[in-house]
Amino acid sequence: MFISYLLFHTAHAFDENEAQDKLHNRVEIGVCAGVSTDCALPAIKLGFVHKSFGMGISFSPLGAIALSGRLYYNRFAPIQPYVYAGVMGIASFGGGSSYTGLGIGTDLHAGPFVLQPSIGFMGSDFGGALGLLIKL
Repeated sequence: MFISYLLFHTAHAFDENEAQDKLHNRVEIGVCAGVSTDCALPAIKLGFVHKSFGMGISFSPLGAIALSGRLYYNRFAPIQPYVYAGVMGIASFGGGSSYTGLGIGTDLHAGPFVLQPSIGFMGSDFGGALGLLIKL
C-alpha cells in the first residue's frame, strides 16, 4: 500500500513539474498585431521564456521589426503579467524610423496557446499589441 501511494505521488509530482516547466521554459511562435515595441504592425512573432525572463522578436512583411525583453512577475500561474522594454524599427521609402519603449503585458495560457495583450509607451506615443502564440 505504501509503495503504491509513493509511486502515485511521485508520478503526479513529475506531471506537475513538467506542466510548470512548460510555463516558464518555452519557445513560442505565432502572429501579433499592434503598434508597440512588443509587436510591430501585423507580424510573425517568435519568443522564448526562461524562468522569469523572456524575449520576443516580431517581423512584419510591411517592413517593421520589434525586439523586446520581458520580466515576468508570476511565472507558475496560467496568467503571467510582465513588464517589457523594447525597440522597433520601421523601414520605408526615403528613410525609416526607430522607437524605444516600455510597457506592461500578460501571457494568458490556454493549453498549447498563449494570448499576449500588451500596452506601453514609445517615446511620447502610446500603443498596444495583441499576440496569439503556440508553445513549441
